[in-house]
Amino acid sequence: MGEPPRQVLYVHVLKKDPISVLTSVVSVECEWSYQKSAGKHGIRNLYIVPKLTIQNNDGQVYAPGHAVSLSNELHSLMTWALDLSKAPAIASFLERLLRRDDESNLPSLAAAFLTPARSGYVMHSKFMEYRLTGCELVSSTESFLSPLSEVKCFPGQVNDIQDVANALEAAIGAINFPISAVGRGISQLEHELEQRLAFSWLVSERVREQRVCIVTPQVNITTTKPRWETAAALGIKVVVLSSGSWWAEGCGSSEQLRESFISVDLTPDGELPQRIVQAVESCPHQINGIFTLTDDYLVGVAKAAEKLGLSTPEPTPFSIATNKYLTRKLLEPNSSAYFTVESLDDLETRLKSDSPVNFPVISKPPFGKASENVFKSDSVVELREAVVKTLASQKKSQRILVEPYADGPEVDANLVLRDGRLLYSEIVDDFPSPAELVGKSTGALFTETQTAVPSKLPKNEQDAVIQFMVATVQKMGFHTGIFHCEARVQNSSMEYALAPGMSGRMISIPDLQPATVLPTNAKPSVFLHEVNARIPGAMSSASTLISQGVDFFALQMLCAVADWPRYEALASPFLDDTLCNHVLLANAYVDVSPQLVKEMFPDLPMDQFDMEMIDSVHDPMPELLRRHADIARFVLRSNALVRSGHIYGGSKDTWIWALCAVICSPLSREHALQVAEAFVDVYKSLVKERDNRTQRR
Repeated sequence: MGEPPRQVLYVHVLKKDPISVLTSVVSVECEWSYQKSAGKHGIRNLYIVPKLTIQNNDGQVYAPGHAVSLSNELHSLMTWALDLSKAPAIASFLERLLRRDDESNLPSLAAAFLTPARSGYVMHSKFMEYRLTGCELVSSTESFLSPLSEVKCFPGQVNDIQDVANALEAAIGAINFPISAVGRGISQLEHELEQRLAFSWLVSERVREQRVCIVTPQVNITTTKPRWETAAALGIKVVVLSSGSWWAEGCGSSEQLRESFISVDLTPDGELPQRIVQAVESCPHQINGIFTLTDDYLVGVAKAAEKLGLSTPEPTPFSIATNKYLTRKLLEPNSSAYFTVESLDDLETRLKSDSPVNFPVISKPPFGKASENVFKSDSVVELREAVVKTLASQKKSQRILVEPYADGPEVDANLVLRDGRLLYSEIVDDFPSPAELVGKSTGALFTETQTAVPSKLPKNEQDAVIQFMVATVQKMGFHTGIFHCEARVQNSSMEYALAPGMSGRMISIPDLQPATVLPTNAKPSVFLHEVNARIPGAMSSASTLISQGVDFFALQMLCAVADWPRYEALASPFLDDTLCNHVLLANAYVDVSPQLVKEMFPDLPMDQFDMEMIDSVHDPMPELLRRHADIARFVLRSNALVRSGHIYGGSKDTWIWALCAVICSPLSREHALQVAEAFVDVYKSLVKERDNRTQRR
C-alpha cells in the first residue's frame, strides 16, 4: 500500500487563558495526507506531520474555550474552524502533539486521525486504546468516542483543507507515532492497524444501557481501575456488592467508576445466596446481570442468579469446578490413584490399606487457590510432613486431596465459549515452579514464576489441550462463559532447559526446548490440574489483551448481561497469529520483615492480616522506572501485594512480598526473558533495600 501525496497546511491551536479573555496561539506548519482505501477494519486515516513551529505568542484573538483552525496561509487563523462540539478533544490532542516541538529531548511525533468508512453504534468506546496497547509503532492512542455513541460514515473525499477539517471532525480517535515512521513506515503502520482493529467494532442497532452487579471482596481501586473503565466504555453501569464500606460514599473521583455500592456479609456459607438476593432486590434500579471473579463466591452467586432469574450457568457445574476432588472424580470415577484425607490418622489408614500410594504425589486442598499449600512428596515421610503443614495452616477443617504428580510442560488454557461453540482459545506456557527447580519436594512451593504467550509447544500438542479442555468444561455442564484451565502435557516433545539468550549468554530462566529424549510411540496426553470457571487474574488477562487484543473482563461483563452480539465480536483476536507480541508474565517473591508490613499497613491488626495490595507510595516501581528506563519501557503492567507466609505452610510471622508484571517484547520471547530476568533482579533489590532501611530504624 503506497503512501498518498502530502500537502502543506497550517494548524492553529488557540487556548483561552483561565483569567483573561485573551488566548495564546500556537501555529505549526504541517503536512497532511489521506489514505483513501478502507481495509477490513473499515477505517481511513488522515495523517498530519508537524514540520515547523511558526508562531507561539499571545494573540488578541477572541475565542470561547479551546479552538482549532486550519489554513492554507499562516495568517488566516480562522479560515476553517473546527466544530466546537468536538474541537476540545481534538485541540487537546493536537496541543500535546505540537508542544513536543519545543522540547528537544522528546522524540518527534506525527498523528493519524482515524475516520469511519461505515455507520453504526460503537460497541466499545475505547476499543482503539485496548487493541493498540503494546503496538511498537504507536506511541499513544486517544478515543474521541463516548460509550454507545452513534458513528456516521465519513465519505472519504479529502481534497482540500476544508475536507481536512471535516475529516478531523469525523475522526473517532487518533494515534501518535514517531515521525521516523513517515514514508515507507506508513504502510507498516496501516498493516498493524488493520490487523489489530479488523473486527466488528460497530453494531447496526443502538445498544441499550445495562447494569451489572459484581460480587467482590475488597480490592484496590487504583490497581483495578482499568476494569471499571472498561465497564464505562461498554456503557454498562456497575453496582458493587461487597462487605464493609471500602467503596461507599466519599471516595473522591473513584466514585464515578461505579454507580452504587451495597454492603452485605459475604461469608461463603449456606445463607450467602439469599443474602445476595436480598441485596440485589434492595437496589432501586433493575439489575441485568450478576457475576463474581472470586472462587469462594462462584456457587453462591450462581444460586442467587438462579433465584433472581438472571443469566448464568446453574450452580452444579460451579460446585464441581471449585472442588478439585469432584473434578478428578468426574474425569476418573473408578481410579484409586487419588484420595482425600482430613487428618494424619486418615493418611495412616490409607497407607496401610491394600491400595498402594505410587510416588511422587501432590497434596493440596480441594478448594485451594494461588498454589496455596500445594506440595510434592517423593516418599511416605515427605507426604506426612506435607499433610501436617497443610492441616496446620487451614483456617477451618477441610480435606486434603492426594493425587499423582504429572510431569511434562505445564500450561494454562483460556477458553471463550458460547452455546458450546469455541469463540476463542489460547495456550499459555507456565514455566517451572520453585518446587520443580530446587530439586527437593517438601517445603518447596508451586507458586508461579513466569508464563508466556504465544506458546512454544507444537500445534498438535496445543490442539490436544484445547480439545481436552473444551470436552472437560462441557462434561462439567458448562456451555457458555470464559474458563481458565490448568494442566500438564505428558509425553510432550518439549521440555524446560536453560538456553543462551539473544546476546549469547545463558539466561537463568529455563525455557521450552526440544526434548533430549523423545517419547517412544506415546501420543501427547493431558493431565488436568483444575478448571477455573472464571476469567484469569488481572495480570494474566492483561497478557492476553496485549498479545491478542481479547479483553476477558469485557467478555465476562457482556456474558453476565447476555449481550451476545458484542460478546462474540469482542472475542475476536488479531487477524494474524504471527502479529502478536511476545508477552511474559514475570512473578517474584521476596521474604520481608514484620516491621516493613507494619510500616505500610499500620491500621491493620497483624493477627487478622492475610493479603493486601501495595499502593504506589510503597511500591518501588516509580523508582525503578526512573533508574532503569531501558528495562521499564518493556514493562506495561505491574502490581504487588503482601501475603502472610502462613498460607504457604510457613510460620505465622513470615511475610511474602509478591510482584507480578507484564513484560512485552516486540522482538522475541528470548528478549522478553532477558528483560524479565533483569527486571526481577532490580525490583527485588529495591524491596530488600526498603526492608533493610525499615529494620535499621
